Amino acid sequence: LQPILVHPECNSGIIENPDILFDFIEQGVLSQITASSVTGHFGKKIQKLSFKMIENHLTHFVASDAHNVTSRAFKMKEAFEIIEDSYGSDVSRMFQNNAESVILNESSYQEKPTKIKTKKILGLF
Repeated sequence: LQPILVHPECNSGIIENPDILFDFIEQGVLSQITASSVTGHFGKKIQKLSFKMIENHLTHFVASDAHNVTSRAFKMKEAFEIIEDSYGSDVSRMFQNNAESVILNESSYQEKPTKIKTKKILGLF
């Protein structure tokens, strides 16, 4: 049994300290970002963090988080277009294959995670 942490890009603790997510991933937890986060629907800050999570191999799935077709509709096509344009078809395909692997109870593909580098104020903090 392998836990999947959903919406880590929207978690206030992880937003403030992305090393929390890195530690979870290092311990075998998988993570799933939301398509709407990738598209910028939840704002630029969440979108930027989602991109950092992709770049640092800290997420393994992209979810629709669709609650209905009006107020929280699917953004999967748009999200995968952004991922493919930004990171290539291999990364986009990896997310799709990982989703299928979970459904089939198979192992998902995982790259070695790296910590997100945070900007320091005047190099002091």
